[in-house]
Amino acid sequence: MPETTLKVNGEAIPFNLPHAGLGASSFIFAPPKSGSTFLNHLIADLTKFGPQPNVNIPSALFDAGINFQQAKLERANLLFEADGYCFSGFRDWPRFLGGGFQLDNYKRVFMMRDPRDMLVSNYFSMAKSHPIPESGAVKEQMEENRTWALSTDINEYVLGEPLQYYRNLLDRMVRVWQNPTKHIASGDPTKQRNERKRVMLLSVRYEDVVFKKAEFAERLCKFLEWNIDPTLVTKLAKKQDVFPDEELPEKHIRQVNPGNFRKKLDHSTILKLNAELRSHLNLFGYEE
Repeated sequence: MPETTLKVNGEAIPFNLPHAGLGASSFIFAPPKSGSTFLNHLIADLTKFGPQPNVNIPSALFDAGINFQQAKLERANLLFEADGYCFSGFRDWPRFLGGGFQLDNYKRVFMMRDPRDMLVSNYFSMAKSHPIPESGAVKEQMEENRTWALSTDINEYVLGEPLQYYRNLLDRMVRVWQNPTKHIASGDPTKQRNERKRVMLLSVRYEDVVFKKAEFAERLCKFLEWNIDPTLVTKLAKKQDVFPDEELPEKHIRQVNPGNFRKKLDHSTILKLNAELRSHLNLFGYEE
């Protein structure tokens, strides 16, 4: 594995870039607290046996204490336009790609979760369980966030800055699920009847996969055209099957049941969230 560096905000960050694999690169997106850790762990395991190595640059930035949305990654488009990689770990749209990056040309996976559950999970994560890097701007920001979360009622918390954060995040990520198909010319490209559509987006909801991880992993491999032994795929997926018997507020996997916001939030808070998030709830089929 060649040793290289990422040039971020003018500083060199050590990073091991694997040798490229086969085919056009793919991208993995999941907002924070949407099942993103599960998805990225599954991708990391599957890529050990698939045709494309895993490259998780957001994780490397976090470990270095660098704010993902404030990172200026030099030659980012050149890196992400390279073939043969699975670029994972994207919990937000990477601003360092700018507006010129043609994501439509790449297969991408997007995992969504009820944003009301994401807000509740975010509260417990910020207050108790999320790891904090050892240094850097992210360490300082997360320590401030933890202090604020610990001193704030959950109802006040979810209606505050985190609500605006998630609304803005989902608006930024709209480009991920736009244009889910791509026209591929077959035969004479001048004849429209010889064009076919290639599906470029696999969009899934956390609620539909949390108790069916093996089936999801099989679907994922089929979509990304990774020819991996189905028995191995099932085994790797079941590694992620963690279902706490009781709620564990201090743990990353606190609980996994959908709709937990209805137990944690006041009814008046839920009504306010429904109004604020109505367009996003409707887009992904969540009931108010």
